[in-house]
Amino acid sequence: MKISIILHELGHAIGLYHEHSRPDRDEYVIVHEHNIQKNRSQEFDKIPPGQYVNYSKPYDYLSIMHYGKRFFAEHSDGLTLETKDASYADLIGDAKILSFYDVMIVNAMYNCSGNCQHKICPERGFLTDSCVCFCPSPKNETWITCPGESCQTPVIDTIVYTVYNEDLTDTYVEEELSGIEFPNGSVLRVEDNRCSSNVDRFRNYTCKDGRWLSSLNECKKEVCRLPFELEPNLTLFDLREGTYISDTTQGDIKNGSSLEFHCKSVGETYYEPNRRVFECDTGSWVVKLKQGEE
Repeated sequence: MKISIILHELGHAIGLYHEHSRPDRDEYVIVHEHNIQKNRSQEFDKIPPGQYVNYSKPYDYLSIMHYGKRFFAEHSDGLTLETKDASYADLIGDAKILSFYDVMIVNAMYNCSGNCQHKICPERGFLTDSCVCFCPSPKNETWITCPGESCQTPVIDTIVYTVYNEDLTDTYVEEELSGIEFPNGSVLRVEDNRCSSNVDRFRNYTCKDGRWLSSLNECKKEVCRLPFELEPNLTLFDLREGTYISDTTQGDIKNGSSLEFHCKSVGETYYEPNRRVFECDTGSWVVKLKQGEE
């Protein structure tokens, strides 16, 4: 069975009527009764005005509850429903998902936003039980959070910073952060791994009115993170310690350290020094050319 049919029948189960049975349907569609199968005419009956509450929802050609133009036709080429707006002629009855207004009316029917009296949505928007406003998508066929209701992923260097949820029970890696929309009120705890004191290592990013507000905690930065992930043919040589940095190093390099970038020659076992030197200066890398290489 198709998902669209399941959604349609679930709609009936929770109290939705056929869209083309609305009392005002004659303003939007023409019912060609002579083309309807004899024992199916009741599928196109109008609901009496006193028995239908539309919750201020406009007529919805894209509703999962709308029949198609040839539904229950006596002949396969017969037209049972004709849209007065010709642009919807082939769209009625073809919904694959709930429309924006399907979701809107169910939220209204079940008073999902009953605890959100303090919140007002933009025109045509509606509130969910989480007190978030949803608005129609540009094509009115799906729903999106209204502008200003969520924040895009902040730009955070995950090599330097570790990103946690608000209660510090979970972390986000760069791939997990990509493309996420955080609703208003979301809080990210961001740890600066270069800071020496645990007290000063964290800053909060709070989503408010669609923008991130950041509480900056400046700290004394005593270490630098590795400037890049080590590849099999790349390595860094610590000039102060006189040792190579392995790929198992956690990435905390002390201030004052100078790292030399080495390339492993193809087919050889030795490392060829590069002309660049990375110097750790108060938590940040300064890239310089080696003396005599300018």
